[in-house]
Amino acid sequence: MATHLQLFVVSCFLLFLWVAPSGVDASWGDQHHIFRNFRRHCLNTNCSTEIKTKAFKARQPSYLQFLGWDCWSECTYESMWYLTKKTQEEVNRVPQFYGKWPFVRFLGMQEPASTIFSILNGIAAVFMLIQFRKRVPPKAPMYEAWHGYFAVVINAWLWSTVFHFRDLTWTEKMDYISAFSLIVSGVVMFLIRLFCLKGNSINIKVALPIGLPVAAFFLMHAFYLGFTKFSYGYNMKVNLTIAILNSVCWIVWSIYVWTRQRYAWKACIPILLGNLLTLLELGDFPPIWWVFDAHSLWHGGTAPLAVIFYSFIIDDCLYLNEEYTKSKSFQRKGV
Repeated sequence: MATHLQLFVVSCFLLFLWVAPSGVDASWGDQHHIFRNFRRHCLNTNCSTEIKTKAFKARQPSYLQFLGWDCWSECTYESMWYLTKKTQEEVNRVPQFYGKWPFVRFLGMQEPASTIFSILNGIAAVFMLIQFRKRVPPKAPMYEAWHGYFAVVINAWLWSTVFHFRDLTWTEKMDYISAFSLIVSGVVMFLIRLFCLKGNSINIKVALPIGLPVAAFFLMHAFYLGFTKFSYGYNMKVNLTIAILNSVCWIVWSIYVWTRQRYAWKACIPILLGNLLTLLELGDFPPIWWVFDAHSLWHGGTAPLAVIFYSFIIDDCLYLNEEYTKSKSFQRKGV
């Protein structure tokens, strides 16, 4: 009963986000006249001529230059902190800039906590892939398919790391597209698991009619974000719709098979708790110590939950392999 109630609450919250007004690119911090005037002064002082730009580069650490912290970026960063300190002192309020809180930069990382937690998620995926390859026989059903899923996961966390390390237009697009690929792959794996298995292999005649429309939808969405219009509102609604579908499918299936496959809770619980973690976004707050915000804590919480789901993948492959071995044994005996 509690599980159904929690799922209902999360679904209502996600539905609210879906119909809520979408976020905008600008925030009151980057629109403030103090921020703009300070940045204009900084640009005139450091970047207005070739001589000034060369002098700026000469005193800037080389690793920041390598990471793309040019004169404009540095002036924006300094202006952000100038206004942040001023508004804290005068009105005890922390502004947002371009839809984000101010974060202290560490070794060139724009969002240190989210970067480090993204790396941890990637390491967890690589470690569990190694465990998967150690424990699951290559001939087990879904063996190749789950390898493809792990590749999508690792790629998604790689781009999440790059984006949070350095927020640029192209890194943001790659992060959003890769995150969407991760959500879509969860649906694809569910459909393959439920409808496309034939012995220890995938029935291509069934998989193609199911997989091609999903792949086409993903490519259209990725092309739209990358080359047509990078719409935050549209992307959020599409992601939430597919995420809700993915969550409901795996949770309902887990409950249905739990009496026969006790390990199924490893699919249900991480997905349910992962959805509950999104409530952190509802209570968004200025970064603690200018490092930990709600989004970074969400990234931190997904790593241990993902390990549980990866453990489910191993257990499910071993279960399917055992069932396949039994069926082959029965066929040899003429049963």
